[in-house]
Formats: sequence, C-alpha cells, structure tokens
Amino acid sequence: MLKGFDTSKYLAMESAAIAGEVRKYDKVIFEFGGKLFDDYHATRVLPGFEITAKLQLFESFKDEMELIICINSDNIENERIRSDYDTLYVDDCVKLIGKYREAGLTVSGIAFTVFDNQPKALAFAEKLKKMGENTYFLRKIPNYPTDFDAIMESFEKNDDIITTKPLVIMTSSGSASGKLSACLSQIYKEHKKGNNVGYAKYDIFPVWNLEVNHPLNVAFMAGTADSGDQIMVDPFYYEKYSVEVSNYNRDIKVFPVIQKILKQITGHDVYSSPTEMVINKMKDSIIDEELVKQKSREEVCRRYLIYQKQYKRGQSTAIPILRVEELMKENDITMSDLSIVLRAREIFSLNKDKDYFVLDFNSTNDFVIEIDASNSAFDTIVNKLMKLCNCKSYDILRTKLEGCNAHMSFIPTIVEEQQIKALGINLTCEPIIK
Repeated sequence: MLKGFDTSKYLAMESAAIAGEVRKYDKVIFEFGGKLFDDYHATRVLPGFEITAKLQLFESFKDEMELIICINSDNIENERIRSDYDTLYVDDCVKLIGKYREAGLTVSGIAFTVFDNQPKALAFAEKLKKMGENTYFLRKIPNYPTDFDAIMESFEKNDDIITTKPLVIMTSSGSASGKLSACLSQIYKEHKKGNNVGYAKYDIFPVWNLEVNHPLNVAFMAGTADSGDQIMVDPFYYEKYSVEVSNYNRDIKVFPVIQKILKQITGHDVYSSPTEMVINKMKDSIIDEELVKQKSREEVCRRYLIYQKQYKRGQSTAIPILRVEELMKENDITMSDLSIVLRAREIFSLNKDKDYFVLDFNSTNDFVIEIDASNSAFDTIVNKLMKLCNCKSYDILRTKLEGCNAHMSFIPTIVEEQQIKALGINLTCEPIIK
C-alpha cells in the first residue's frame, strides 16, 4: 500500500510539543479535536496514518491525564447522527466511555454543553448517572461568542468539573460539541482555585500551514458539512506575521473572546492568534503530498454520496449536500476523482434490473458481485470476497481489503452497511437525488 504520511515522525514531534506545553503550568486544559479512536477520515485522506496514532500519542501521558467527554445538549435533543457510523451521538458517547477505559485512560465525567434543560439531554444525563458516571452541566450562553459579560456570567453558573491530574483532555464524539466553551469555563473555575492553568488545542484538521483550498483541508470541510465548519485565513496571524495560515471559522470568530478571557485570568496576552493555540505537526509528517491530494479529492466525493444517502434515509437535511456541491465546484472536484463510482455506474446502466456491488480491488481490476435477493447483501458479498482473496479467515480478508473503494447500486440497510465497512472497505452507494 502506498504511503503519504509518516506516523512515527508525527508521534515523535507531536508528543514532544505537548510535553513542553504541560511543563509550563500546574494544569493544562487541552481541547482535543476529532476522534481519539477510529479516525477513518484521517486514514482515508492520509495513507500511512495509523488508526491507533492518537491513542499511541496519549498513552505516554495516561498517568498524568484524564478525559472529560463533551456532548452538545442540542445535538442530543435533535438526535444528531454521527455520519461515519450512522449512529446517534448519545450512543457513540456511551461507546467511547467504554473504549477509553479499555485503553487504560481515565474518564472523569461527561459535560453537557449548551445546556438549557433539554428533555432528552436530561434523560441521557440520568442514564449516565445510573451507570455511575459524573455529569456536569454547562449552560447555553446568550449571544455566544460575542457577548463577553454573558459568557463570564454563564461560567460562574456552570458546574465545576472535578479534575485531579495536570493534563485535562476535553474530548467528544464529534464536531460542534462545545469543547471550547467547556475549556474556557474550566480555566475560569481553576483560576478561582488559585491554579496556574493553561489552554492549548490538539487538532489534526484543518492543517494550519496548508492553504485553505488544499484538498486535505477541503476534505475536512466536506466531512463536517453537517455542522457548518469552514476553513479560512486566520486574520490575526496574518496581521502579526504577514503569513496566510488556515483555521476554523468558529475559532476565528471566538478568538477575541478567548484572548480577553485568558488575559483577564492571567493578566497578559497568552496568544495573539487562534492558530498559535494549536499543536499540529501534520504537514511536517506528509511524505507524498500528491497522493494525499488524490485521496482527499476522493473523500470529498465520498462525503457527497454519504450525505445524499442520509438524506434519502431521512437522517439529514439537504444542507450538507448543497455545501459539498459548492466545495466541489469551487475546487474543480468531480465524481471522476472517485473513479470507482463512474465505472460502477456504467455496469449499473447495462443491468438496470439487478443490484450490484463493485469493488476496486487494489486498483488493478474491478470485482463485480451480483446481489442475490434471497440472501443478505453482506452474506453474498463476504462469501464472494472470500473466494476472490482465497482466504477463510475474516481477519485475513479484512487485511487484504483494507482501503479498497467499493460502490453499490442500492442503499443497503444500516446493519449491512456497517458490516461491509467493518471489512475495511470505503463504501459508497447510489442514492442520487432526482
């Protein structure tokens, strides 16, 4: 398998930078962007990025760190779906608690952000309490993030999250979960206790020292189109250094408030731009940028089809579809960038009365499977693939199929889709909206 990213180099550089930050303070509140486990987006766009890379990174800190899982109360109320798995965020939150602990990490509690007594959030909090989990409520802030007085007033009313270790990781099961406001609220609480507390941010996307329209950053915007994230030039960094770097629209918008809060707490300017808050050594670890660009363009196309599928299933609005369409037009990305789709569509057009699964097997040839309506799609596919790969072990089959692209002529059930993806296949299907 071709590699575009050096995980070992990345881990060495990133861990050294984090350790340096921890040594500066009594306690660091660390905003963790993305997924600690199963970041399949990263493995798809960065061939060579190990699925366990983030876990490896934090294993060396696990004796001095603890995690708080943030979950947006509005997302609970609206039953938001995590697009990678077609699962509810609340279900993913429970799953994450178990996975973190299985990995030997300390989970100290769950923070309900943007809390405004939402009934489903209250019900989920009660469920967690019965499981023995600590729950904390962080209030919805009027006119966030522009009203400084309202922010400080809300911080005063928020629950104090109890932590005991020098490195506190604010994590979540997805984007737009309120981690930043949770970090700032906790910095305020810690400062009141007399602690010398710092704030930093861990993110792998966006890659700050790649241009805004670099395919890797465009793929990130496509992947978060359901939450409205955008990447733009950091105006604060440009003003200071006359260099264009990339950052979140949300972080740029809230930075003046962050700067003001941190200055009020510490008595001096801690950061002069939102980009300076981020510890991100991704660009330095890319070893084949053209391959990364290619895989990123594929991902944009893949996300377009995923959002269409979710719309067809009634799991999403059309807004993410329109957003990705816009990104594709702006960056000259077409479905031909995910070539398996066009090749599969040609097969579908010649056999309109049948359903097919088409696999791009190691980029050498397409493997076409006709789906037998009398059996489950997964059973038909896995049996054929076992013969194709000449293996009897599911684990060996997964090793051989890891990273292959496949396209189906129909929308599978959620269970079948999860089963097929568990083979390591990058699966899309044909939910084209007429």
